[in-house]
Amino acid sequence: MSVDAYDGVPVFAGDITDRPYRVIGDVSAGVRKATIFSKSASEQKVYRELWERARKMGADAVIHASYGRSHVTAISWGKTNATGTAVKFTDGAAK
Repeated sequence: MSVDAYDGVPVFAGDITDRPYRVIGDVSAGVRKATIFSKSASEQKVYRELWERARKMGADAVIHASYGRSHVTAISWGKTNATGTAVKFTDGAAK
């Protein structure tokens, strides 16, 4: 592929230009902190959650992935959100 998958999961910050694909749809995920003393979610954890949601949609990869800073919500001590585009390869050589 034109870019490396992040930490063993097929989540890419950019586009994939060397394999044809079709867009399945937008995907998003959020990872919450357990307590106020817990560390914020790592990029690895956030992207793994993003991949799990895309995989359930039938995706082979996530492109244009990004994640934001952790923030406090009314029901969480901290939440980190990620978004991307779920894609399915059309060349029959999906991983």
